[in-house]
Amino acid sequence: MFFFSLALVSVLAGLATGSVTLGTDDLLAALRKDEGIAAEIVWQLRAPRVFAAFVTGALLAVAGCFLQTLLRNPLADPYVFGVSSGAAAGMLAAMLLGLGTDAGYVLGFAGAALVVVLVALLSYRVADWNP
Repeated sequence: MFFFSLALVSVLAGLATGSVTLGTDDLLAALRKDEGIAAEIVWQLRAPRVFAAFVTGALLAVAGCFLQTLLRNPLADPYVFGVSSGAAAGMLAAMLLGLGTDAGYVLGFAGAALVVVLVALLSYRVADWNP
């Protein structure tokens, strides 16, 4: 319950703060989707960014939990498998080829996934997969 409350307060703080600070009344009116500049600021600018940050943090936590479970090591991180290096190589390839930002994201993900598959293939054992 504590972490849920902390997450809710963080989301509300992210929606309220910025170059134009919104008061509690303005924020509540914007969340009710009332007309006005505060609603435009919240729904057009801040809400997508806060949502993206919240989802990114959650996915990073899930990825860390996955790697720690897979490796049976509480200190595991994306650098153990080389996932971060694979993602960086994919992004670098996109930059060198002059592709756009979206292609960079796709190639970064593909590079990370390729490294995971390669490590899995290299460490494959018949009865046990324990790199």
